[in-house]
Amino acid sequence: MNTALKTSVILSWINLVVSCFFVFAGLMGALGGVVQFGLVFVVLFGAIGLHSYESLRLRNCILYNTPMDKKTPLSLQVMGFIAMFFSFVTTSTGLSTLRHTKEIAKDNGKNIEEMFKLIGKVNPETVVQISSIAMIVFAISILVNVLMSMSLLRWYRTQHQDPDQEQ
Repeated sequence: MNTALKTSVILSWINLVVSCFFVFAGLMGALGGVVQFGLVFVVLFGAIGLHSYESLRLRNCILYNTPMDKKTPLSLQVMGFIAMFFSFVTTSTGLSTLRHTKEIAKDNGKNIEEMFKLIGKVNPETVVQISSIAMIVFAISILVNVLMSMSLLRWYRTQHQDPDQEQ
């Protein structure tokens, strides 16, 4: 149980920080004129951030043996479902991108080189591969965090079950 709580808090913080960065990027994109794309970013990454926040609240309830807010389980489940959906989509996109690295690098080579011109000369294929792997790792961390928080929620409910509700 201790390992699950530690892993959950580490993944929750990582997912919270990364998702907040992308929510901010989505808001800037929406303000910059790409409204639909920016709002999709805000909603999907916002769900991941909210799920991570609720996971941290669940952890505190377990550690300090405090009662949970009535809305927390539902919020964990709904945001967890959205986060799982995002995780599956991101994993499939990352795997597809890895499979077609050469074509994507060929099509977007000039844009990639322009984005990284301050760093120096970069290999577009390497940038695409690293981006794909980062997407897959982030998606897996989201999925593991969601599954762990659902398991911890189930455990918390069994430990704090009201004796009147057992019948």
